[in-house]
Amino acid sequence: MTTGNPIERLRRELPNGLSNDRRSLGIILIAIGGLVLARRGAAELLPASILWPLLIVLVGFGAVVWQVSKSTEAGMRGALRDQRVAVARIALGCAVALLGLLAFLAANVSLAVLLTGLVAALLVSVGLGLVFGPWLWLVLRDLRDEQRLRLWADERAEVAAHLHDSVLQTLSLIQRTDDAREASQLARRQERELRSWLYGRERTVEGDIESAIEATAAQVEDRFGVAVEVVVVGSGPLDEPTSALVAAVGEALTNAAKFAGVDRVSVYAEITPTSVEAFVRDTGDGFDPTEVADDRKGIAESIRGRMQRAGGEADITTGLGEGTEVHLRIQRESQREMQREQRGDPRGDTA
Repeated sequence: MTTGNPIERLRRELPNGLSNDRRSLGIILIAIGGLVLARRGAAELLPASILWPLLIVLVGFGAVVWQVSKSTEAGMRGALRDQRVAVARIALGCAVALLGLLAFLAANVSLAVLLTGLVAALLVSVGLGLVFGPWLWLVLRDLRDEQRLRLWADERAEVAAHLHDSVLQTLSLIQRTDDAREASQLARRQERELRSWLYGRERTVEGDIESAIEATAAQVEDRFGVAVEVVVVGSGPLDEPTSALVAAVGEALTNAAKFAGVDRVSVYAEITPTSVEAFVRDTGDGFDPTEVADDRKGIAESIRGRMQRAGGEADITTGLGEGTEVHLRIQRESQREMQREQRGDPRGDTA
């Protein structure tokens, strides 16, 4: 057996929107009915010239109040079309209320008096605008300037805090160390972090191809003390084929850092919806591929073999004194899935 207020229980069981709409409609109908009854009981006190305009005003005002309350309950969650409908309903309600007011004035006030009143109201409005308009404009401008200055102050405080927490701390560490290699590594690491922060490229979500390439380059920089310039065009999620490409990029960077005899290596990657290409270049000593010892598996297995197993390709262009370029390319998993669907192969076997 349930207890409690039956009215409250019924209100909880009814949908909120439906109960509110019925409540608003009921209030409007009760008010209209009350006016009609008052007109019957005291026709001389409430003539038709007053009653019907008053009813029109009441209907328009009720429509506006109902729509405003409904829009407030919905908040900003409604679609753009719903918001336009709400604005149209409010405008229609205001028009109906204004029509009722004009009907009342036309029925109870002579045209000359009505025109005189409208002109007087217009003149008063213009006078008030001339008196208070400049002051109101200055107040609004001051508020806007104050808001802009507050935003600038917050941005300056954020920049100062970041510079103190990162750049100044790194400079302090560089001043304390006597190791030129360590100082160079600290400077390059701080340069990467500062560039990422300035250009809004900080990422908190793993699984992005560009982030993976940049992280691999940073690891090589920190490990070998060689500057790695990274340029990535495009973006996309990391999948199994592109993970193999990123690993091959890391191996190519490692080889360049260890054997090229240079202090700077570059990586250029281009990400398209169907494939990914990467170029690792250095201007170092280069080498003769035919003279690479058999026990050296960095190129044969970690680069070429890894790319072939993943369904990609690896080309190496080098020569003694000419530097080295490693060109890697592979299809993305989404492109492979589309090709398998076109072939009608549900197993997902790759050639």
